[in-house]
Amino acid sequence: MNPGEKYLFNDRQMGVEFRYTVYADSKEQAEKAVTAANKRVHDLNQVFSDYIVESEVWQLSESSGKNKPVKVSSELWHILKKSVEFNKKSNGAFDITAGPYFLLWRIARAKKSLPSARSMARAANKVGVDMIIFDDKQQKVTLEAKSMRLDFGGIAKGYAADEALKVLLSHGVKYALVDASGDIAMTESPTGNWPITLADDEKSSSNQMIELDYGAVATSGDTLQFVEIDGKRYSHIIDPQTGIGVTNRCRVTIVARDCMTADAMASTVTVLGPEKGLELVEKMDGVEAYIQQVVNDGLKIFKSSGFPELTIKKK
Repeated sequence: MNPGEKYLFNDRQMGVEFRYTVYADSKEQAEKAVTAANKRVHDLNQVFSDYIVESEVWQLSESSGKNKPVKVSSELWHILKKSVEFNKKSNGAFDITAGPYFLLWRIARAKKSLPSARSMARAANKVGVDMIIFDDKQQKVTLEAKSMRLDFGGIAKGYAADEALKVLLSHGVKYALVDASGDIAMTESPTGNWPITLADDEKSSSNQMIELDYGAVATSGDTLQFVEIDGKRYSHIIDPQTGIGVTNRCRVTIVARDCMTADAMASTVTVLGPEKGLELVEKMDGVEAYIQQVVNDGLKIFKSSGFPELTIKKK
C-alpha cells in the first residue's frame, strides 16, 4: 500500500509547539487536514485553559462554592471523569483540583521562596476530587468548596494530541504523528517504526531513542523547569498531597495506547517517584515507563517490565 507523500507542519497551540508529520495523497489534502486538526486543538484550549477567563474550565471554577450545578461539554465531562479515575488509581498523586497549590507554586518559583504555612493551609481547604459532584443524568458538575481552581495541565495536552490525530484521519490522512512538544500521538508507522528521541538534557552526550510502531509517548520531569530555594532543587511539578514541587530529580517517559493516558501517567509517576511509580505502572494494561533519576553518583535508570529496548542514536 502506498503510504502517500510525507508532509511536515507546525503551529503554536496551548502555549507550545504542535508538530505534525502527515502522509497524504497531496499537499492540499495534508494542509486541509492539519488546518482542521489545529482548529480542534484551539477549540479544546477554549475548554481547558486556566489562563483564558472565558474558558469553560475557568467558568466552572468560578462557580465553586455556590452550590450551582453547571452543565459541561462532552469534552470536559470526559476528562473530568478520567482525571478522577487517575486520582483514585494513584492515591492522589494526580489531582486536577490542585489548582490553588499551582497558583502558590508559580509565585514561589518567581520569588524563589516557599509559600507560607498559612497560605498553604488555606489552599488545602480547596483541594480534593471528592469535592467534585457529578450529576450523571444531566451531565452537570458542582464544585463544593469555595474558590476551587481546576488545572488540567497534566492531561489536556495529551488529550488534544489524541483528538488532533483523530481529525487528521477523518480527513483521509493515512499515517500521522502529532507531537505536542513531547506529548506524542501516532498511528501505525508507514515505514516500520517511528523513531522517538528521549533527549536527556542533563546527560547530553548521547540521544536515547525508542522505536514504536504506534501508540503514544509523553515525558515529564524537572530537566528544564525547576527552581532552587535555600539550596534545594524543586520541580515545577508539584505533589498534590503536599502542594510543593517534587524533589526526586526524576525524568519520566511513559508509553501508552493513547496520549491522554501517557500525559497523565508521566506527571503521576514523576510525583510518585521510581519505586511507587513503577508499582502503579505494572498494574496498568498498555502502560510502560522509563525513568531517569539523578543521584549523587550519576544517573539511575528504572524501566517497567515491558518497556521497549532503548538504542543509542549515532551522531
